[in-house]
Amino acid sequence: MQISIIRETSRRHFSRKNKEKNRVARKGKEKKLTPMMQQYMKVKDQYPNGVVFFRMGDFFEMFFDDAKLASRVLDIALTHRNKMKDEPIPMAG
Repeated sequence: MQISIIRETSRRHFSRKNKEKNRVARKGKEKKLTPMMQQYMKVKDQYPNGVVFFRMGDFFEMFFDDAKLASRVLDIALTHRNKMKDEPIPMAG
């Protein structure tokens, strides 16, 4: 596994309210997440103000708010993982 942190982003993209909302949303759900997503969450908790590019095979992918931000800033497609589940996970890469 290789994880690369490309750069820290400006704090203006990450409000305290959003960080708290994401933390609460993830709390208790980590058991439902795949091992890969648990690993992603662990790295994201270490770099809450950065955009985490998670390497999957030959590609780098972003999830949750990072995916939404990357989609806007980099003009790349925003899609979702687990589309058939109750709460699909935003993904870009």
